[in-house]
Amino acid sequence: MKKILFILFLIPTLIYGQDIRIVDLDAATDPDPDDITYWEEDGVAKNITKELLQETVTDSLAEHIILINDNITDIENLQELATTITYNANWVNDVNSDGITGDASALTTVGDNDTLQIEEATGATPIDTRVSFKNVTEFNNVQIVERYQGGAGHEMHVELYNPTTTAWVVIDAFSDQDNETFLNIPIINGADYIDGDSVIVRLEHENNGIASHYLWVDYLVLKKTPEMGGGGVSSHYAL
Repeated sequence: MKKILFILFLIPTLIYGQDIRIVDLDAATDPDPDDITYWEEDGVAKNITKELLQETVTDSLAEHIILINDNITDIENLQELATTITYNANWVNDVNSDGITGDASALTTVGDNDTLQIEEATGATPIDTRVSFKNVTEFNNVQIVERYQGGAGHEMHVELYNPTTTAWVVIDAFSDQDNETFLNIPIINGADYIDGDSVIVRLEHENNGIASHYLWVDYLVLKKTPEMGGGGVSSHYAL
């Protein structure tokens, strides 16, 4: 154990953590090879005080502990960067429509036969449905699986509420669709849309509506992903 200790800290002939070289130490008086304070350099026995050795070992261990802690922090940071956080909707507010079926629980899972069905009203703004999220700290994606059955001239907007400007910001748009569509919408400045810890997504139809038109939403979540956006069908309106 003694020799291992010396090999670990003294083999470079520089006591780790101290700017003192073995060759600069005084020659030993009555050197004893079994003494932990004994070291031989180039055939000359050297004495290393126990205090110096203890200080050296302490400093060395402290530096290694710091390095280990730094590495642990780096690993934790990498894990955080690689983690995807999903925020599910807490409630749905039907501001205007000709009827809505389902609630926020219908928006958490794709393909479970549980959807939010919204029927257009007639007149201006025939669909205004607001989906609210709580306990949001950061996000960079809005993901939606939806299908809109409407005329080609009818356009649905996906919007985020900006609490600072009190404006609704269009982040994507779509019109008549034959099948369900996945929208993966990148958001660069997600913090702009967090009010305390709340975020509101609005599904809005601005043109005059027709009662036979419907919007089905199977999935609507916010996500914090390792890399912003990508991979989805999107018009990339996000600011």
